[in-house]
Amino acid sequence: MRKFNANSILFVFAMAIIFSGIFGKCIIRVAADTVHIISAMACFDVERVELAKNSIDNASSELLSYHDTMMDIDSIRNNVLGTRVVYKDDTTVIKSETDSLIEVRLKKDDEEIGETVSRVKELEDIAEENGAHFLYCAVPTKSMFTTAPGNITDFSAENYKQFISSLNDANVPVLDFYSMMSNSNNNVIDTDYYYRTDHHWKVECGFQAAGILCEELSNRYGFSYNKLYTDIKNYNITTFYDWFLGSYGKKVGTFFTWYGADDFSLVTPNFSTNLVVEDPLNNQKQEGSFEETLLCLEDIEKRDYYGKNPYGAYSGGDYRLQIVKNNLNPEGKKIIIIRDSFACVVTPFLSLQTKELHICDMRDFIPGEKMNMADYICEQKPDYVIVFFSGVNGIEKGGRYDFF
Repeated sequence: MRKFNANSILFVFAMAIIFSGIFGKCIIRVAADTVHIISAMACFDVERVELAKNSIDNASSELLSYHDTMMDIDSIRNNVLGTRVVYKDDTTVIKSETDSLIEVRLKKDDEEIGETVSRVKELEDIAEENGAHFLYCAVPTKSMFTTAPGNITDFSAENYKQFISSLNDANVPVLDFYSMMSNSNNNVIDTDYYYRTDHHWKVECGFQAAGILCEELSNRYGFSYNKLYTDIKNYNITTFYDWFLGSYGKKVGTFFTWYGADDFSLVTPNFSTNLVVEDPLNNQKQEGSFEETLLCLEDIEKRDYYGKNPYGAYSGGDYRLQIVKNNLNPEGKKIIIIRDSFACVVTPFLSLQTKELHICDMRDFIPGEKMNMADYICEQKPDYVIVFFSGVNGIEKGGRYDFF
C-alpha cells in the first residue's frame, strides 16, 4: 500500500509536466524538422538535405530518451485498465494472481523429455568415466509457485515433475529444489523466492541454494564444506530499495503492477576472501576479494531501471567459461558446473567452498564458441560435475542440453 500511495501521488503531479514538457517539446522539434525537410525537398539543396537529415537524427535520439517515461505511462494505463497479458518481442508477460510477472510454458511431449534425459545421462557417464561424481540440480520456474489467469494454461509444473520422474527412472542423481522449496513452507508463494518483475530468484534464495547444494554433495559423496560460509549471519546485507526492474518489468513498464520495482540485496562475506577469477576466452583475469572479483558493482551503483541489470552484478553476468580459484582453500575440490542464469547468484557463494570452480554456459546466445563438455571434463579431471538448470527448456540443436 505504501508504494501504491507514493506512486499514485507521483503520477498525478508528473502527468502535467510529462505531457506539456515531453510531448510539447517533441511536437515543436518535429514541426521544426519538418520545415527543414520540406524546404530541402523543394530546392534539392545538398546542404539543406544534410541539415534535414541531421535534424531527423537528433529528434529520433531525443524521442528515444523518453523511452523510460513512455514505458511507465503505458504500464500505468495497462494497470488501470486491468490488462493481465502483454505480448512483447518474443515473450508473453502475464500478471499472476500474486500480482507478479510470469511467463508460462507449453507442454513437453514424452519424446522430448526422454531425449533430454538421455543427454543428461550421457554426460553423467562421461563424468564418472573420468572419476567425477555427478549431480543434476533442477530449479523450478517462478510460475510453479503462483497461478496464471483462468484463460491461460501453464505446463511448467507438469513438465518439471515429469522431467524429475524421468531422471529418477534413469537413476540420474537429482537435487530437486522444487520439493525442498515447497516443503519448507506450506503457504509458499512466488514472491517469497523470486523477484516480482523478473524471472530469476532473489540473491538470498541463490545464497540458500548454494548451501543446500553443499549439503547434498556432502550427504551423497562426502563433500567437505565450511558451514560458517553457508550461514547468512556471517554476511553483510545491503538493501537497495525500489532498485531493480527485472526482464519482465522492462517489457511492460515499472507500474504494470502497483508494487513498482523490486528491492535488491547485496550479500557479501564479512570474512576474508582471496580469489582469482579468469575469463579465458577473453584473456581477462582478476585477483582480490569476493567483492573485487565476483561482483560487478556498476550494475547497482545507480538506479537505472531500463539501463542497468542489478542481477548481473553477481558473477558479472553470463560467460561461456569462467574459472574461480580460491587461494584460501588449496586443499579443496575442483568442480565443473554447467549452468544457466539462475546460477549467477549461486556460483559466487559456491566458489568459497572449492579449490577451483569451472563455470560453463552452453546456451546458444552466449558469446564465444561452445565447449565440448566431454573433452573439457577429460582435460580437467574434476572431482564433481554439476548441471544447474531452471525448468525444462527445449532440446533443439544448439540448445543448452547440447553438451557435446
